[in-house]
Amino acid sequence: MAAKVYKRKDGSWWLRTHHAGKKSEKRFGAAKKDKAQADKVAEKINAMIAIGTFDPSDAQREQPIPCDAALERWLVIHNSGLKRTTASLYQGIAKNHLKPHFGSKDMRTIDNEAVLSFIDSMTQKGRAPGTIKNALAFLRQVFNALIEEEKLKRNPLSNMGR
Repeated sequence: MAAKVYKRKDGSWWLRTHHAGKKSEKRFGAAKKDKAQADKVAEKINAMIAIGTFDPSDAQREQPIPCDAALERWLVIHNSGLKRTTASLYQGIAKNHLKPHFGSKDMRTIDNEAVLSFIDSMTQKGRAPGTIKNALAFLRQVFNALIEEEKLKRNPLSNMGR
């Protein structure tokens, strides 16, 4: 029964907590500052477990995941693995299309209907099919990353054509 920090193969730092027969994990990122933050949280959790004040339901209470912040976070984390042109394309898509449409809407509330509304909005503005396809590809990757981090359970774009 403790909180431990570990590194996954993709280089990201994770905090795993075992307490009262329950396991939970939280992703912190791949930078040194993320490891330091994870270590600090683990130390705090372990101290609370030691004195008997740790409540896992508080630790797992879901925080909103603002779309604009999720887009920026994905770009920061994955930028080094992208070609320069792809990174530039995704930054432009985030700035010009996704952020203006979704803003700080919670990612958990974006469903198929919201995505179809986005597609309709882009079509009404006269955007090219390739632009819409690129925006959806980027948004799909952001959702997949959130699922991998166990912050979301499903990707509303998973059943939509590529």
